[in-house]
Amino acid sequence: MATKKEIEALIQKANLHTDSIGKSRKEPGAWILKKTFFYTHGCSAHKMADALKAADPRVEIISAEDVWKSWPTESYFEVRFTI
Repeated sequence: MATKKEIEALIQKANLHTDSIGKSRKEPGAWILKKTFFYTHGCSAHKMADALKAADPRVEIISAEDVWKSWPTESYFEVRFTI
């Protein structure tokens, strides 16, 4: 099982910028990355997932979602994965 330092190194290698990194309570061994947005600027959760897989082929994506919320609540990209 990967440590938080290993996940942070993976995110840096994938050249991603996230707002939060955490372990999933529902899926044992899974990690959750979240990045909030107001405008997507061409980014998506699927692009983040692809960057993670390109950085380390051991990454298995569980889900990648763009979670849209009406303003003033923050929308966010969410990627759940294991390594």
